[in-house]
Amino acid sequence: MLQLAVLAAAERGINRVLSLDPTALPQLARLSGRVIEIDCTAPAWRLFVLADDEGLRLATDWG
Repeated sequence: MLQLAVLAAAERGINRVLSLDPTALPQLARLSGRVIEIDCTAPAWRLFVLADDEGLRLATDWG
């Protein structure tokens, strides 16, 4: 539960910063539909990043 709250706060913060750059969101739109997986070994943690024209979405699970 804490992990999800931290992830949600990070997502909001990242998207807030991205919205300040007029070129960032159009560039992220080119990645729409793609999933980037980050698999950390220490600490053991998996993160999925999805990008679109509204910013980044962070998730711990992806089907």
